[in-house]
Amino acid sequence: MTVTQFEAALIYDQHYHNSSDFSVPVLVIDVDELEAGICRYENGTLTLAACTDKAKDVEKLRENAFGLSKYELMPVWKSRMPEINACLEKYYRSAEVINAVAVCVPEKNLELTCSDLKNMFADTRKRLETVFQKTSELLKNSRIDEDHMRILLIGQFAEYVLFQYAAKEYFSFDPFMEDTRFSPYTIAIPSEILIAQAGEIVETQTMVDHDLELLYWKQGSGGRMEKKSLVLLKRNQPLRELEKAQYTDPVYVSAEEALTFVKDGAEKTVRLPYTIPEGSGDLVEVTVVMSESGICIRLRRTDMPSHIYDIDL
Repeated sequence: MTVTQFEAALIYDQHYHNSSDFSVPVLVIDVDELEAGICRYENGTLTLAACTDKAKDVEKLRENAFGLSKYELMPVWKSRMPEINACLEKYYRSAEVINAVAVCVPEKNLELTCSDLKNMFADTRKRLETVFQKTSELLKNSRIDEDHMRILLIGQFAEYVLFQYAAKEYFSFDPFMEDTRFSPYTIAIPSEILIAQAGEIVETQTMVDHDLELLYWKQGSGGRMEKKSLVLLKRNQPLRELEKAQYTDPVYVSAEEALTFVKDGAEKTVRLPYTIPEGSGDLVEVTVVMSESGICIRLRRTDMPSHIYDIDL
């Protein structure tokens, strides 16, 4: 399954935060890449309705906003984000009067006040406003009401107050007002890692929803024929296990007989999908695989292994 960071965010959000309300579209804002995507469920399928174009000069903007190259501050952001956010929140709630030192690195003889951080963020904020304006156009073109959607921030810096305030100021006009459209969670994970984790979630959650056995006759002790069964599928078995065909040992089928399967407790007979002379039989090997139409039974003739036949389950 190939997804963008936008669909991946919803998969992750639902799995870890149980945010299963997809009755309204979800605007996902990637603060690392300065992109936004609109996701929604259509006919039970998660789709990306629209997204903004990839931003240019993202790395340079990020470096300036967080002093990554100039001050080498990444360790500071990773360890002190909550304290920096608290300082910035006081700054904004005081109408920018309480301009305290938000970042202090004694070994670098460095102090950055809240206003310093605001100025460092200025170019990124301008770019964000452009992204938000484009997003509003996409919402309008997709006939999505901005008042009836969820908003989710993602990216390793998604918890940074200045990103949250920029988004709330644009979509809510007042960043201090409560806005239930905004998710109570952020997903502070880089997009490439988020996509990988979403893929793992989908893989573990995609399970087989059937039991399937093959019934066949085999000569037992004393020459007596005995009915045997082979398990081909187990309910809740990961679908990924069907990616590679694992054939059974050869099973004899006469021209007059049919293969018998037990699907979810009910027997189902399947005639050989090819013709053999009356009074004769054939050896076939059986497996279950994923095809374009879903899970199917696959037969392979033992003496002609290139002759393969798929039968809908």
